[in-house]
Amino acid sequence: MSKTTFRVDPKVLRRFQTCIDTLRLRRDRYLDDALPIAIGMLKGAKANSPTAATLMRSVQEAKTDNFQKVAIRLSQSTIENMNLVCADKGIPRNQFFQSFLEHLVFGPENGMGPAPLAAACELIEDPWSNWAGTEKDETPFDHIIMEDLTDADIMKYVHERRTNQTGTEQ
Repeated sequence: MSKTTFRVDPKVLRRFQTCIDTLRLRRDRYLDDALPIAIGMLKGAKANSPTAATLMRSVQEAKTDNFQKVAIRLSQSTIENMNLVCADKGIPRNQFFQSFLEHLVFGPENGMGPAPLAAACELIEDPWSNWAGTEKDETPFDHIIMEDLTDADIMKYVHERRTNQTGTEQ
């Protein structure tokens, strides 16, 4: 693993770090696993024109004055591949990394997909947030609650359990 640095919007970096902490992930290891996929996607995109590449560099340089410098350890192959693809596409490396983090915590700018880390954080923080019972008092645990059972109900339940466990009626 080699150390490399990026300049990132502090708001994005804080949200990213909050998600990483909530999910109990190792930040640099996670990035080294996720970045090659994003780099591969960028590799398949069209390249900026030379004029657009110059404009992107100028905009990025102006924006990064307020950005926070962050050191990250990545595999040498990830760093080299990112540098190569960013140069080939005429995209400043810091801008690619910023966009990558924004996608993870806020979703892609084009709206084509969720924010993966934000969605994972929500599920970890509240595993029932997506529970969609059809009745007001319905719960995900209704299958283990039995009200007002008769002897016949108990026998039917026992019979069904035996049939489901063995696949055949006993």
